[in-house]
Amino acid sequence: LRNTMVLFFLIIFLNGFSQNTIKITFSSKPTIKIEHLKALAEEIQEITLKQLQETRFVETMEIENNFIYFETKSQVKEETKEGDLASKLVNGKIQTTRQITTTINSPVNKYRKNAIENNYTEKIDGTLVTKDLPSVSWEIGTNTKKVLGYNCLSAVGKYDNKIIKIYFTKELIYKASPELVPFIDGVVLEYDNGFMSGIATKLEKNQPDVKDFFKK
Repeated sequence: LRNTMVLFFLIIFLNGFSQNTIKITFSSKPTIKIEHLKALAEEIQEITLKQLQETRFVETMEIENNFIYFETKSQVKEETKEGDLASKLVNGKIQTTRQITTTINSPVNKYRKNAIENNYTEKIDGTLVTKDLPSVSWEIGTNTKKVLGYNCLSAVGKYDNKIIKIYFTKELIYKASPELVPFIDGVVLEYDNGFMSGIATKLEKNQPDVKDFFKK
């Protein structure tokens, strides 16, 4: 009986120090806007469109109770092709071949979000700055889907003439969302905020606690 009691208290003690952090990895891509492409020189519109269509970014969202640690991994993507430019010369028209290179540079985005206070913190010029997340009136849709095996509901949020489309699940006991997507009563596993869209590709439970988030 004594050994049983010791084992019982040992289990309670170990559970008290168990790791409850959930880490969700997203694959995201930039939203392509035709008006932005048309603002570029005509000779690079095609290569830029192809590059954007093929670009994928890796984002991670770590959930610790009411805190969400979101990060976009830095990535630089270059695309080069041979382009033909026509030039008129005195003796007629010739073709001059040159290389066209476009670069997409994804900087690191790091946000610590607070689901209770409905705000987020980021580092700007070495200083931590906290701002409120926008208040959104969510409209729950009728569409459903499974993401990583979790049943998700669709929802649309509107604020400041912006529209956010998401799929979220209530099967995880948290409120969490990637990027600066406002919170909803659940965990967002797919999103489209008009600038970026992403979907969860991996979910890992019992991860180490997040430490020195803004120092890494």
